[in-house]
Amino acid sequence: MFLFSKDEDSPRLKQLRALSLFSTLSPRELKTADNLLHERSYLQGEVIFDQGEEGQALYIIETGKVLICRQGQQAEG
Repeated sequence: MFLFSKDEDSPRLKQLRALSLFSTLSPRELKTADNLLHERSYLQGEVIFDQGEEGQALYIIETGKVLICRQGQQAEG
């Protein structure tokens, strides 16, 4: 019996499976990981997190760009 076979071909699960971090997960594990994800959009220039903050999330960039810089470092481009 295949669990989650209906959702296995969903675009989001295919995108996750294509990422090396998730590529070796079983269908059940992948579905569990997918259920923990929350989509969020950010505005241009919005700070997602600050240097030194304790990690609270894993960020997967689906579209767009993210500039990562250290405090005191001048942002480029």
